[in-house]
Amino acid sequence: DSFADHYSQPRQFYISQTVCEQGHIVAALVFELSKCAEPGIRARIVAHLRNIDEDMAALVADRLGLADMPAPAPSARPTRTDLKPSLALSIQSNPPDSFKGRVMGVMLSDGFDGSLLAALEKAVAKAGGLIKIIAPRVGGVPCSKNNLHAVHEKIGSAPSVLFDAVAILPGDDSLATTPAALAFLTEAYQHCKFIGWSEGASALVAVCGLPGAEDKAFCALTDTGSVEAFVNGCKALRHWPREVQFHI
Repeated sequence: DSFADHYSQPRQFYISQTVCEQGHIVAALVFELSKCAEPGIRARIVAHLRNIDEDMAALVADRLGLADMPAPAPSARPTRTDLKPSLALSIQSNPPDSFKGRVMGVMLSDGFDGSLLAALEKAVAKAGGLIKIIAPRVGGVPCSKNNLHAVHEKIGSAPSVLFDAVAILPGDDSLATTPAALAFLTEAYQHCKFIGWSEGASALVAVCGLPGAEDKAFCALTDTGSVEAFVNGCKALRHWPREVQFHI
C-alpha cells in the first residue's frame, strides 16, 4: 500500500535541505522545465510539486511565469506531514572537516611572489591537499627571484571548475587583459569557491568587478598567517552566502 504514496518521501527530502539547497532544487526544476516547449507539461509538473511542498511549487511557478497556479495533481495517497526533517539527507548539513584529497588551482604569471607560493604549498600540503600550477606557458614560470617553477596547466586549458579552491598570484602581468584569466576568476566566484588573491591580482579583481572585504571567502593573501587562514577556510569548499547575488 505504501507504494501508492508518491509524494511523502520527496517532501521529507525537500524539507530536510538547507535553504540554500532548496534554492538549488528550485533552480534545477526551473532550468529543466524552461527547456520544455509545452506549457501544459510545465503546468502539470507544478501540479505534482504542490503535493510535495506548496512554497517550492509557488517559486517554480513564478520563475516559469505561469499565469495561473494549477490545482494539485490527483494523489493516490495523501502526502504525509508527520515525517520530520532529517539532517542525514542534507549535504550542506554534513560538510567535510578538512581539505584532504582536494585540489587547489594556483594561477601565476612571470615575476610572482615566490615566498607567497611557498607558504601556500606548505599550508595546502599540511591540510592533505594538492596544488596545480596554472600559468601563461607550460614550460615554466619564473618568480620575482627569477627561479623557474614547474607549471601543470596553461591558462585557458584548466578552467576553475576543475579545482576545489583557487588562488590568483600574478606577477608583472596582472592578467587583467587575459580573457581566460578573467573567465577563470569570474567562474570561480560564481561557483562560490574560496578564492585567495595577492596584491598583484588587484587589477584583475577590479576588471571582474568582484567585491573585496565583504566576502569572507574572497581572501587577500599577504603573508603566512593570511595564507594559513585561507587554506583552513577552504575545507568548507563553498561559500554559499555568495549565491544570493545571482538570484538562482
